[in-house]
Amino acid sequence: MTHVLSHRTSQIPVLKLEGTECEFKAKRAPEYDGLLRVKDSAFSLSFTYRYCRLYYTALYIYDRKKRVKPTCAIDLNDAVIGASLNKLRLRIIAKGVTYHMKARTETDFSRWLEAIREAREIKEDDEIVLKVYFLDGAFINVNVTDETTAEDLWKRICERLSLEDDCRPSFFIWAIGSRLEVLLRNYDKIKDVLRDWNEKYVPQYSDNLESPPFVVFRRSPFSQIERELQFHSEKAIYLLYSEAVFVFLINGYYTSRDQRHYLSGLIAHVLFGDAKEGLEAEYRHSLPKLVPGSARALIKQKKGLKEVRAVQVEHAKHRGTPLEAIYRQFLKVVQALPYYGSVFFFVQDNTVDKSGYFVGDSDIMCLGVNQLGIHFFIKGKHKFSHPWENVSYWRMDKSTKRYLYILVRAKKNVYYVLETPACLLINSYASSMIWRRRLMDLALANK
Repeated sequence: MTHVLSHRTSQIPVLKLEGTECEFKAKRAPEYDGLLRVKDSAFSLSFTYRYCRLYYTALYIYDRKKRVKPTCAIDLNDAVIGASLNKLRLRIIAKGVTYHMKARTETDFSRWLEAIREAREIKEDDEIVLKVYFLDGAFINVNVTDETTAEDLWKRICERLSLEDDCRPSFFIWAIGSRLEVLLRNYDKIKDVLRDWNEKYVPQYSDNLESPPFVVFRRSPFSQIERELQFHSEKAIYLLYSEAVFVFLINGYYTSRDQRHYLSGLIAHVLFGDAKEGLEAEYRHSLPKLVPGSARALIKQKKGLKEVRAVQVEHAKHRGTPLEAIYRQFLKVVQALPYYGSVFFFVQDNTVDKSGYFVGDSDIMCLGVNQLGIHFFIKGKHKFSHPWENVSYWRMDKSTKRYLYILVRAKKNVYYVLETPACLLINSYASSMIWRRRLMDLALANK
């Protein structure tokens, strides 16, 4: 039997109850530790949620104030479910907690019942139809079996896109949650990743409950810029462009004000075509698609109109330019940045000096890791970068797997103590990047 598995289909959907709300009340059953009663049933919570997602065999519940990250996830295979049609209520009991869901209409209620029934009917060996996304929001459907690996899926996507052989190694398959992004290994089985996301991947690499993963075809962090500069395939160039735009808009590529306006003007040309009069309203409406998050606050200030006009001026400079040339111009700017192609992680700087005093930064930092080195960002601004040749010591605390110890030799030696639940991922990426960089340097030296 084949099941449709996606974030948007009607069979196993993201059930955004537009114009309605689902009310959930959670009541925890008594818990026991041997013969000692440690908690009674007096504990109860009542929340109102905007929407829920039913993905694979798990139900994700979202608070209206925290739409990116779910409040909780329920494995429907380990839950007891009851329904009351006349009251439009569902009762789900999982891990000692009872969830009461009430739909506003019979249509919503019937959709929930059908979706939950489908989810619980998914067997280990069933084939599913999976949506594989791209960073511009497009997707394609791919049939996935129990034996489909990430490499199998990568080959199918490359064939569907008709990517040239020399372009294919620059892309691979990722699983992306609300904050956690995992580059899958060749042998990872896709259905295992989806099924074990909350039990294996999230506890290992994150402290937070993650949204159900999107399976995404995007640039590999091991892609070589030298290879990318030689691409002739417009599809491959567009994939690199959409990746660069995505990272630019989420503050991953810190640029000067002039660079920001220039890049936003290029994006506007792709979105709207040639510049023309009367686009001010479109610019304002589409500002999240044009400028990075750090600059969007300007729209609420007096500088908002100035920002819009600056983008409009840059947009007008590209009238009549072909789209492929626009993609290349955008890539030329971001590929020159030392942190281009980085994989980003949130870390806490716990660095202390020789006397034992805390000298780290109290703010959560963003650590970027790419083939050139490591890069630190604070509040969306690039602070400093260290090339790999200056990193003389790198060690992960194997007992807790939460701490990285890094010694950087420069004019002034710096010893970093970084805390993050993603230590294993960072260590894996960094080791591979250093190894690949050395191989490439050796190849160039032997020419």
